Amino acid sequence: MFPVNKRHILQGYAFLFMLTIIALNPLAPHRGTIWTQPKIFFVALITVLHLFFVWKQRKRIVLTQYWCRQAIGWLTFLFLGTLSTLLSPLPTRSLLGHNITADGLSYWCLIAGFVLTNSLVLQWYPNLFQWQLRGILVGSTLVALSILPQLFDWQIDYTFHSWKLWTGTDHILMSGVFQNHQSIGLYSHRGYAAFTLAISSVIALVALKNSWIPQYIAFPLIGSSVPMLMLTEVRGAIVAMLVGWVWCWLRWFGSRRMIWVLVLLSFISLTVVSSATSTRRISNLEDYSFPSHITILKHFTSDRHGLWSKAWTGFEKRLWIGWGFSGYTMADAFQSCPSETVVITLDEYYFYCQTVDGQNLKVDSGATKAHNLVLDWLVSLGILGASTYLILLGFSILVVARFGTGLEAIAVTYVVYTLTWFDCGQISHLGWWILSVGAFEIGQVDRNLRGSTSSSCNWV
Repeated sequence: MFPVNKRHILQGYAFLFMLTIIALNPLAPHRGTIWTQPKIFFVALITVLHLFFVWKQRKRIVLTQYWCRQAIGWLTFLFLGTLSTLLSPLPTRSLLGHNITADGLSYWCLIAGFVLTNSLVLQWYPNLFQWQLRGILVGSTLVALSILPQLFDWQIDYTFHSWKLWTGTDHILMSGVFQNHQSIGLYSHRGYAAFTLAISSVIALVALKNSWIPQYIAFPLIGSSVPMLMLTEVRGAIVAMLVGWVWCWLRWFGSRRMIWVLVLLSFISLTVVSSATSTRRISNLEDYSFPSHITILKHFTSDRHGLWSKAWTGFEKRLWIGWGFSGYTMADAFQSCPSETVVITLDEYYFYCQTVDGQNLKVDSGATKAHNLVLDWLVSLGILGASTYLILLGFSILVVARFGTGLEAIAVTYVVYTLTWFDCGQISHLGWWILSVGAFEIGQVDRNLRGSTSSSCNWV
């Protein structure tokens, strides 16, 4: 019988974190069940495992002042989210969220549990941080490698739907992946994959600077993530990564070798962003009399300006409490349904409006989110819920920044990207994972890792 020792258990723990990035169900029929739910499942599994750790050490764990404040923030946010869900015109959608993004109240209850339990677990088992780090970096490397075949054949999605086209189309796979969504890696859209590559490159840089991983590990990780990110041409992710690098440069001014690396990578990033913006332009946009700055913004954001306008209009109709989680889809449906009809059902790609004589009208839903962190939360939870979330986010970043390790650069990358993307079930746990470490003494982890570099950096 194969003997199981402590190291095997820790490797299994790191494996769970890796699965929160790469897990998918190749047999499932829809994008949400293929890519979103498996990743959420492993976040939930980790949270349950952490609850076991916390219960085991319940008499010895000290609740720090920061942890208590963070817990109060999460409870306030979830209370307002519950209130918004109860008052929502479609409470079930608010509770469960969209099938692909899984952005409902239930998901954010899970994230709150994940963040708070991880903070407590790391307080008692600080060396678990390096195993979490390993799992995430290995997972992101696998995402980078998975993109390469898709650059040559867009019909590869790593499911049993690969090379099977949707009936009557030549640009949509049976899984629901469009040709212009590629390269998706191990996600349902290249936007999610690009975020993982962007944030992992900053994580690797921060880990290298703090001697948490050696150079022979860090440089291949960065060397695989950055080129694949450039090839996806997701400008928001490239800019977010660039901002994270600049933040690192400001934090570590004086390290000449690191500065030259950052300058070179930043130059490459700006070149790719400029090239993508000049080639991926919105057709016929110049035919409209938009101001020049609006035209540039529409080109750079792939016309998300229109989504932002819709979100703001929806926010104005329910200022204080919002439409509920996944509020943009609800606001869009209620605005788009013809007059004298009511919204009865929100589907994955459509919503249905019912006329006074009982007939149902099927209307295409253009987008699932407003693609802006602030607007998405405003239209979902209104002023009260959105301000609570943003204060909690900002507070968590400030606490992480206090420790001087540069971890806040990772959180900044997350925030910058969500200004043109959104929180969702496939990626949000990555941003909040790094924020959860602020509740315990990161300096203790730093000392432990530096003091055991020869053994802890032996990746096996």
